[in-house]
Amino acid sequence: MRKRLVVYIVLLAWSLVSFAAGDDSDWVSENDRIFPVGDLFEPLIADSKQPAFYMSFYKLDWDLENTTMGAVGFGETFGLYRWADPGERDGFQLSLSAGVFAQFDMETNSMDLLNADYVIGPALSFREGIFSARARLYHQSSHVGDEYLINNKNAIRDRLNYSYESIELIGALDIGDFRPYAGGEYVVRRDPNDLDRRSMQFGIDYESEERILFGGRLVGGFDFQTFEQHDWNPSGSLKVGVAYGERGAGHRSVRFMLEAYQGYMPFGQNYNLDVYWIGFGVYLGFCAPKAGGTPKSHFGPRA
Repeated sequence: MRKRLVVYIVLLAWSLVSFAAGDDSDWVSENDRIFPVGDLFEPLIADSKQPAFYMSFYKLDWDLENTTMGAVGFGETFGLYRWADPGERDGFQLSLSAGVFAQFDMETNSMDLLNADYVIGPALSFREGIFSARARLYHQSSHVGDEYLINNKNAIRDRLNYSYESIELIGALDIGDFRPYAGGEYVVRRDPNDLDRRSMQFGIDYESEERILFGGRLVGGFDFQTFEQHDWNPSGSLKVGVAYGERGAGHRSVRFMLEAYQGYMPFGQNYNLDVYWIGFGVYLGFCAPKAGGTPKSHFGPRA
């Protein structure tokens, strides 16, 4: 664990030194090579573990209890360096991807923290025409909330030290307003040791160019995941709503989404439990313009 933390700290320190050492012409450029805005692989809309800033409320039905769950996420993909010709949309980008995902039981007196997942790792994205891809090596550790443990004595007995490192690879195609994608993941280190290693992921995102509801755009996504751990039985996430702000990564935006999920719990140590929820979420994009003006979309209209 200490070695991994050292690697992440060195990577972050290198990026800060590059920022401090370079003059404005080095890092604020037409191409945005140092600390580029956005990513060459756009965030997945319906993936429950996509790093993002959001707040959601769900009516949760699962084996432990039926309750109202509040969920929050704090995360982003922070671009470090982009290899691309000035003005071109094709190339490679190295980023640091990190997020925290927390869930709360809203029907308890203190709105007990059920679980918090911490995810961090380097990501390499690629774009060539309508094809884009992301390779990511990340660490995840999950922690059960103390109030939940106090109020549920059985949870103390069943608590796991749930953490792992995994390699993920996903590819996507931009086809008009649609973006189908597919990929897989392999766990390279695991705790507990009986956690199976392989999983697959498929889905499709949709972002309309047409304006509706006071200038918003219809957006949505379906994410389908299947794990060796669950004998390849599927889990599905559906999100549909309206987005305000410019299209594509690298812009300030807000999305109001209706959400539904059915399958195995995507958060924390209860990954073997069946869950179902339906609810509502608000997603925020915080990207601010760099010196010299408002960021443009890196991709323009999809093919």
